[in-house]
Amino acid sequence: MPKPSLSFEQFYGSLKNAFYLTAAAWLLALSVFAQTDFEAQSVARLTTGDEEARLSGLVELATLFKTPRREPRPATTAALIQVLSSDPQPVLRTHAARVLEYAAPSSATDALLTALARERELATRKAVIYALARYHAAPVTVALIPFLRHKEAELRATAAYALAELADTASASALHECLVKRRGDQDAFTRAEAARALGRIGYRAASPDLRKALMKDAALVQRAAAEALGWLATTQEAETVAALQSAAQAEDPYLRAAATLALQRIRQRAAS
Repeated sequence: MPKPSLSFEQFYGSLKNAFYLTAAAWLLALSVFAQTDFEAQSVARLTTGDEEARLSGLVELATLFKTPRREPRPATTAALIQVLSSDPQPVLRTHAARVLEYAAPSSATDALLTALARERELATRKAVIYALARYHAAPVTVALIPFLRHKEAELRATAAYALAELADTASASALHECLVKRRGDQDAFTRAEAARALGRIGYRAASPDLRKALMKDAALVQRAAAEALGWLATTQEAETVAALQSAAQAEDPYLRAAATLALQRIRQRAAS
């Protein structure tokens, strides 16, 4: 039995759809080509003797890799590592670390760890630590843990953030110690990130100290402790549930929200 012939409208519609698909494929190919060319041009600026040109190249690469995330070419990674390791200008080394944070090529791990050990500029060290938060590897955790006890509060805080992002169980005891012993106001962010990390890691041994932080600490730490307890506690832990219920009635709206969400998580786990 012969197939029915297409009407003009159906034929035209099929033709139009095919045209749009072909055009979209070409635009995608052109976009990839343009980005690759743009990447190469930006990398070329990094090798010039002009400081402003190098900075411009780094800013362009940051824009390229920040959104959408894409893998850098090997030549790009090598150029960024060169700037990070040997550029005389701290601001350029800092920008190189930021680009490596956005691009996160695994081949840059060793270079970032070397920079962490050698760099003395505070802003650059912080940028390197922020970058390492995206590099999930055991040597990264090992290198970051000592920074929880660094004399610079900013580096302690940045290390706690990075370890929270990595959520490596190897850092749990050090983060727990940080939560308990770093009591000064200047370490509120550090304690908050330590609390967040302990929740993400699932370190139940910290629950009593997280409960203490929930009941009495800086607002930032209380919110993080509520979030962490939401991941750790069960409905059988009456003391923790009561503390979260009290926090859910606090004046701080962010603490109320964190405690309410924590209670919901605890109940959902019990029901599953």
